[in-house]
Amino acid sequence: MIAQVEKQSYVSPEEYLELEINSEERHEYINGEIITVSGGTPNHNTITGNFYAALNFALKRLDHYYKTEPNKWIFSEYEQENHILSLKSIDFEIELLDIYDKVDFVS
Repeated sequence: MIAQVEKQSYVSPEEYLELEINSEERHEYINGEIITVSGGTPNHNTITGNFYAALNFALKRLDHYYKTEPNKWIFSEYEQENHILSLKSIDFEIELLDIYDKVDFVS
């Protein structure tokens, strides 16, 4: 017996979101096509929750170590939202306020 694959018609972003809310599986939406992905199982959700909780706790205060020369490290501690994290090795700076953009610490 030969299985026939039916080409799925275009799905709008709104249709995808409605389907995803009620789905037991997780999917990706790419250019109007819905693709089943891994994850969304109780174990996956537990792992994700544990990781999120640990990351959330760790990010309330940010410790930053960087090497300036052989056997010499600098430690910086960031606690104020207006502090700027600087990654000199890649010439990058970001304000902590931007790192925490849209993060709700109250809940």
